[in-house]
Amino acid sequence: MNKDELDDLEDEIDDEDEKMFEMYRRQRMKEMMEQQKKSSFGSVLEISKADWVDQVNKAGENVWVIVHVYSEGIPLCKLVNQHLVQLAARFPTTKFVKGRASVCIPNYPEKNVPTLFIYRNGDLKKQWVGPHEIFGMNCKVEDLEWMFGQVGAVPTEMEENPRKQIHDVMQSNIRSTTTGGMMTKMIGE
Repeated sequence: MNKDELDDLEDEIDDEDEKMFEMYRRQRMKEMMEQQKKSSFGSVLEISKADWVDQVNKAGENVWVIVHVYSEGIPLCKLVNQHLVQLAARFPTTKFVKGRASVCIPNYPEKNVPTLFIYRNGDLKKQWVGPHEIFGMNCKVEDLEWMFGQVGAVPTEMEENPRKQIHDVMQSNIRSTTTGGMMTKMIGE
């Protein structure tokens, strides 16, 4: 090949390379925009009863929504709100909302707060009602991450429950004795 033929070949390769790079750039831009659309949350949104349907039930296809129903002046509710702010920043593809019980659910019993609901595609997937189910004032951000991860609402990398289950020997003995006693009574009759 002479110099002119090599130059022509080089120009052809450049055009092909440019086309390939342009195609790759468009594909990558599309992926980034889809990811940005999915990662559009990142904070905790305050809602009211009027917002509930749009923000929770109609949040979008395959969008996980974590709802915290709380009351003002309850320290555990304040703690859970703080934890949710941290989790919302770490998991921007999950929508986090909160609403005062008196505003979102009229006559909601105060003994039931804090309450956490998890929705996906408008369906309730899981709920934790009251301080006992949320570990009271001992609740840690890791506990909530684990709970949400077990349902699938956040893509956690936690492999082990941070709150190891404690085997209560006294309770299990009471249960065994009660169950065994009932069985003996039933068999003896």
